[in-house]
Amino acid sequence: MKKHLLILFSFIAVAFHPVSAWNRVGHDAITYIAEYHLTPRAKANIERYLDGKSIVYHASWLDLVRMTPAYDHTYKWHGSTVTPEGKYMRRTSGNKDAVIAADTTIAKLKNHKQMTDSAVAVDIKILIHVIADMHCPGHVSFTDHPQGKFKFKLENTEHLFHQYWDGAPDLCHKWYYTDYQYQLDRHTGAERESMSRGTPLEWTEENAAICRVIYDWVKPGDTLDRAQSYDFILKSGDLVDKQIVKAGYRLAHLLNEIFDY
Repeated sequence: MKKHLLILFSFIAVAFHPVSAWNRVGHDAITYIAEYHLTPRAKANIERYLDGKSIVYHASWLDLVRMTPAYDHTYKWHGSTVTPEGKYMRRTSGNKDAVIAADTTIAKLKNHKQMTDSAVAVDIKILIHVIADMHCPGHVSFTDHPQGKFKFKLENTEHLFHQYWDGAPDLCHKWYYTDYQYQLDRHTGAERESMSRGTPLEWTEENAAICRVIYDWVKPGDTLDRAQSYDFILKSGDLVDKQIVKAGYRLAHLLNEIFDY
């Protein structure tokens, strides 16, 4: 029981740290799983553009630069909007979203041999981030469920709904990012191939169908008692685990398609 209380209290404490999109552990876990499934040739080619560094090193780069003048146009590239039925709503003006950013970046990288090395490096950093973010439950925005003022309580501790899901990878297990690959990356080749099929738009709509349930688990203003809090955290962890693994496989699939030459 003491161990469970420690997990809950640790969860509550960390949940108030400001984060954006998946937190660093989430992004590192996704890119590490992807890196584990890169072909040797794709990995070598990618790291040549990244000055020898791993894709994990750059997993949160887009979060770090999006406030700078050079990259403020990427501010809304971290998620997408869907209808109440989970259908993707493409933006026709203004800032892009994760689907548009992913599609644009993939198209550019398919012709990366005609690009400068520095431009390729930037697009790799963008791709590894937006593919991860579109799988975060809180980054599929339903038009009938605005998250702006959505607050709830685990026992007597208040949480912002969006921030809860951003930080969930570090909160549900307290794992190091490599633990996610060791513990969760246990699918067969056929299963990985099946999960990797599709496009960013299709993945977004799939994520919407899967993640819609989080609005049934808690409502604005809810106060969960201790038992309900444990149940919520366990369900959250299971959902997040599955989303992280899928994102890692899909990212590996894209990078292998582009850079295994």
